[in-house]
Amino acid sequence: MSAPATAYRAKELVVLVGGYQSCACPDDKTFDRLRERLATIPDVDVVRFGADPRFPYDTFGAIESSALNLRDQIRSVADQYTAVHLVTHSMGGVVADRAFSDGLSRADGVVTYVSWSAPHDGSEAARGLEIARLVTGAGDGAFREGLLWLQMESNSPAVSDLARVRAVAPPDGVVRLDLREASDVLVTERDARDPGVASRILTGAVVEGHGGILADPQALDLTMRTIETRRVPPDDRARALQKAADAESCARAHRLCRRSPRTRPARVACPGRTEGIHTARGSKALPVRRDGGQAIVEFALVLPVLLAAAFAIVLVAEIGVARLALQHATAEGARAGALTNDDEAIRETLAAALSPLSADRVATAIEPPATEPPRNGDPRGSLLTVSASYDVPVPLGFVGLPRIVVSASSARRMEWTP
Repeated sequence: MSAPATAYRAKELVVLVGGYQSCACPDDKTFDRLRERLATIPDVDVVRFGADPRFPYDTFGAIESSALNLRDQIRSVADQYTAVHLVTHSMGGVVADRAFSDGLSRADGVVTYVSWSAPHDGSEAARGLEIARLVTGAGDGAFREGLLWLQMESNSPAVSDLARVRAVAPPDGVVRLDLREASDVLVTERDARDPGVASRILTGAVVEGHGGILADPQALDLTMRTIETRRVPPDDRARALQKAADAESCARAHRLCRRSPRTRPARVACPGRTEGIHTARGSKALPVRRDGGQAIVEFALVLPVLLAAAFAIVLVAEIGVARLALQHATAEGARAGALTNDDEAIRETLAAALSPLSADRVATAIEPPATEPPRNGDPRGSLLTVSASYDVPVPLGFVGLPRIVVSASSARRMEWTP
């Protein structure tokens, strides 16, 4: 059982720090579940770092500048609160770490700091992006354009910083807790290493742990208990469940989990997390080979294949959407032409029905045109055909991928009479 919550003497402040490509705008829902929980605590203010224009948070910019702004914002309001609590997600944890390295401390009122899915010891994904970008060509090349198509900016000061950052010593007097999902493949076991800090591997997010932790009841409960009691909650889970979470995390990160061939080890260990695996007898440790660079190289080699597969899936989906939209638009255009015998009305109707396609990529043909028979006389009963073709935007088209054009047509008997 956890200790009872501390009675609030005056207002306390919770500062939320988002991750890469997040924002402090109203439609960013990163911390919505946590905000709902915090709203139940009396006399607690909640602010999102970056919402105050005096202390901007550019998630694409250098981590150092964001860390200084976070430090300065907390110091600017510290005297208004009895305590300040930090809750971060993903890169936000690295920003908070740097803020403590830049002087933020218990003396500034910070009493707890809970990080979710934070790459405290650097990001293997960021290092892989850096390597792949250098291999495929730096700058605004095909690699970056492909990731932008997937709404991922790979070439930014923040990514470069994440590739190089290392874990720092925990701040004195501040209660620290690291939380990470076993199913998190973006922030690996090695990325999350934070020596001297209590950590938990959770199993609440089954599918995707990096974003799933934001809604995981386990993470929310542990965070709330840490804020309320100002201490790290005891791990009430059964030992078997703790070991299962470690093992799942190890497998998700493609680590080699070793067991002693002679005796059953006391726990499952992952390379890089410990120097060896101690047997149940405790006689001696079995050495575990370090493979720090292997994952980075594998990621860089596999990334182009994954991107190609993603491009293919999205492209096939776009072609299907374009085909359906064109068929609908040409049918509407033919209907308008049959009733009005007006080419301009046909084009306007077709353009209005093209959504979600871009009208400037669509070429339209009307047969026969209004200036030719039978449409320039009495066309009633004749056949009107409306055709349209759409030039599908192909990612990386400039490197030689073929041009893809989707076409559709519809015909209708003329009903208009002079």
